[in-house]
Formats: sequence, C-alpha cells, structure tokens
Amino acid sequence: MFLPILLSLLGISVVIKSDNEDYLKRDKRIIKVQNNYNYTNPVFYHIQKEIRNHKTIETALKHLEHYTCIKFKHYSEYVIRNGITFLLSSELDVKKGPYGEKLAHVHITQECSQNLGCVKHMLGRAFGLHHEVARYDRYHYVKIFWKNIEKKSKKSIQWLKVSKAVISTQLSTMALS
Repeated sequence: MFLPILLSLLGISVVIKSDNEDYLKRDKRIIKVQNNYNYTNPVFYHIQKEIRNHKTIETALKHLEHYTCIKFKHYSEYVIRNGITFLLSSELDVKKGPYGEKLAHVHITQECSQNLGCVKHMLGRAFGLHHEVARYDRYHYVKIFWKNIEKKSKKSIQWLKVSKAVISTQLSTMALS
C-alpha cells in the first residue's frame, strides 16, 4: 500500500495488482495539493544519533527504494538540501524547509522509530501526504470527541473548505501502517 501512495505523489503511473479485494473496494482518500518537493535522486537522509533504532528507518527507506525509482543516500551530517533528516522528538511531526531547498525534518519518538508502520507513515508525510482527519468530508464518517483532545493538538483538526487545492484519491496515510 505504501508504494501506490508515493508513486502517485511523484507522478509515476504503474499498474498495481492486488489479491486483497477489500483494498480494491476502498473509498477514496484525499491529498491536498501543495508545493510538494520534486526531490532529485538520490534523496539524502540523516538519522540523528539520539535515535536508537536506525534499522527500522533504513528498512522503510529500502522498502521505498525497492518499489520505486527513488534512491536514498545516507549523509553523515544534517541534510541542508534535497533530503530528509530524522530527529528524535517527544512528538511526531514533519516540518518542511524553504521550498527551494527540498528539505524535510521528520520528528519521531523512540517508540515510532521501532515501528515500521509508524516510520512509513512519517515518511509518507514527508513526501506530502496528509492525515485522514483532514478530509473535507470527514464529519460524515468520523465523530470527534473534542473534550478528549489535548489543547495543543486541536489546531490540526479544523474544517476544510472544498477548493481546487483538494484532490480525491484512493490513497490514505493510514494505509502506510
């Protein structure tokens, strides 16, 4: 499932077969059109030394390399252009640098660094995927219990107005798990 998501982001068309009928019947998902980076090969990556489990991150990158034309190259310093830096944090987040620099800082927890699905999810976000709670029609399918959401997290849960910036697709970040 990880492969079709990233292929669509990169504008690559490939016929994908699946024996999983549920996958073939899935509802459409949403990707917000934005200034996604057109990384050039190879995409450099750096994993902060404080992250204990580098192997899971490298496995996610190798999986992506295997199924796409994207190549990754380890960089011993913090990446400053055309790349991704994985940083240890208390929260999961992706922060993008200036558009021309093609740079993403992927903030992950130690727990996430040990979970391949979590790392793939964050890698998908670094390539421009958005959470399913950002769907314009989410209130038709999701009940949000506002009292259970931490105040600092409420900013990521907002109403979206349908516009040209929204494209329906059969892909979702949850599929990365």
